[in-house]
Amino acid sequence: MLFLVNMMKSMLICEAVTRHWIDDDWNLHEALLNFRHIMNQHTEEHLAWELFQILEFFDISNKLFCITSNNAKNCEAMCKELTNILREKKDIRWSYKEKYIRCMNHVINLAVQNFLKSIKKLTSEDMAERNSENEDDNEYSDISLSERFVLAMWKIRKLTKV
Repeated sequence: MLFLVNMMKSMLICEAVTRHWIDDDWNLHEALLNFRHIMNQHTEEHLAWELFQILEFFDISNKLFCITSNNAKNCEAMCKELTNILREKKDIRWSYKEKYIRCMNHVINLAVQNFLKSIKKLTSEDMAERNSENEDDNEYSDISLSERFVLAMWKIRKLTKV
């Protein structure tokens, strides 16, 4: 398995490549193969070529199983381009459609961030109106708005840990 990360901070894009494998005794191993600042353009062609060179340096192009990365569009496009490079240069049939996996933690983080941005501040009048409409259905009607918010944040935090 290969893990690719594009981290963007003030136009600084780094690529981390790790290798994970299981030995004959079923022990899981991992190794950091490369971590570097990506120079030049951050196009899918350039990123795919950089990754291909790392695979070739370690002589593992034919052992590539999957790539996991964040949800950036250029990562999927890079995997598509890598599919072409592997086919053209090494006659390796590796399909990004089957072998590119978005990092679940990153996807959940994006969803939680979106949710937090959408929360609107409720006034006590809004809450009173909501409580009167849903008196029988509201299991938390006896706690304050701030306590409900803390409870909601605790549930979100617990979900993101899972």
